Amino acid sequence: PVKGEILPPTKGDFGRRLRRAREGAGITQAALGAKVGGVTQKAVSEWESGLAGPDIETLGQLAAVLATTVGWLVAGDGAPPDIRAKGQRKPRTKP
Repeated sequence: PVKGEILPPTKGDFGRRLRRAREGAGITQAALGAKVGGVTQKAVSEWESGLAGPDIETLGQLAAVLATTVGWLVAGDGAPPDIRAKGQRKPRTKP
């Protein structure tokens, strides 16, 4: 891994979970990068494809932006983020 990375470049599960959470949130790679401190779209693409991984600080920001936990992103621990198909509304709760 590159200095500062917490994940080896071959860690594909992280990339799949990151993509799932990002697409579920309805945001582009470029928008996600901008929300976590100006990371490039290319960097996000590399994370999703398993070519690289974010540093620990960025990982925490990713989890916050995607409404999930670091544990879920890295290891699949716990519940995944609340992901809906595009255009699907949140179910109404009774008052």
